[in-house]
Amino acid sequence: MMESAGWQVLVVRVPLDPDYEAGVRKLQALQQWLAQNHKPVTLFRADGRPRSEMVCLAVPVEAADKALAWRAFCNELGIAAGMVQWRTAPYRPIALEPPFKMEFD
Repeated sequence: MMESAGWQVLVVRVPLDPDYEAGVRKLQALQQWLAQNHKPVTLFRADGRPRSEMVCLAVPVEAADKALAWRAFCNELGIAAGMVQWRTAPYRPIALEPPFKMEFD
């Protein structure tokens, strides 16, 4: 498995208030998009209620096209304004000893 140079994390809020049914339809559309373009994720509980108003997508930075497609789809649904995103870098262990000698007087 190739190590990624980092991850792009996108979190979007799908408001369920004031129009609950419209919010549920948007969550269903997001769930379908994720199943077709990313990986299947259940956004609803067994009783049919939404798990959360927040939906998170994390993709390797090398897959910027997938992140852009997600942003475009959220924009089509009218929820892109409620999106935040950030990039994470892979964990790189810090050396136990500094690469230089510290001298004190």
